[in-house]
Amino acid sequence: MNNLKEHIIHWISPSFVVGICMYIYFFDTLGMSHLIAPEYNREFGLIENIQLLIILAIIFVSFKKLTKAKTKSIKLVFALILVGSILIFLEEIDYGLHYYDYFLGKSNEQISIEFSHKNSIRNIHNQGNLLHYIKLLAYISLGLIVVIPIVLKRLSYRNKYLNYIVPQHYFIYTIMSMTFINRAALYIDEFLKNNDINSLNSNVSEFEEVFIYYIVFLYILEKSSLLLTFDRFEIMKKNTVTNKD
Repeated sequence: MNNLKEHIIHWISPSFVVGICMYIYFFDTLGMSHLIAPEYNREFGLIENIQLLIILAIIFVSFKKLTKAKTKSIKLVFALILVGSILIFLEEIDYGLHYYDYFLGKSNEQISIEFSHKNSIRNIHNQGNLLHYIKLLAYISLGLIVVIPIVLKRLSYRNKYLNYIVPQHYFIYTIMSMTFINRAALYIDEFLKNNDINSLNSNVSEFEEVFIYYIVFLYILEKSSLLLTFDRFEIMKKNTVTNKD
């Protein structure tokens, strides 16, 4: 039963949620594709806001763990995660610009003109080819922090630092699901979707990004407990040395 729970948490639930969003978006199920990615601005759609909710969950967890940490090194780790996740959140909402544009009543055409002809910068990650390199870095990080440590552990490789970074093997299923979802989205977008659906402008990696943020959230949630255990151990060791003196 515990194994089933972990499967549900790590890949069944995210696959179901993203899969439903893909089906509604690509085939305009019950005319609700606009809920997933509105034509006015996809940032207001469900798929983007799911990403924001996950990032907010990362912010909440890192802040909560930061307040519990005692040693400077562990506080620094959680502080960096907190600052990084806040920055990513601000990038995802264009630092609030699309809300500002909406309340000003700007049309899609006005926003497009500002963006393309007036060199308006709305965020950092969409400048040039930067997004491509960010995603490449994300894939490499998943390989180094998730896949390789799990494989090494399965091969009974012994290293005292390995346990600090290796996650549960269920993360492999999450990554496999993410890869399948991404390939399916690319295929459906090119060959099967309703031709009237273009609000994502073929940027179907938005579905994949839900998985990336979800993997980060699960990883931080799992490893934060280990870090706090290490934190308490260091405090106990320091107190023991102090008492001996």
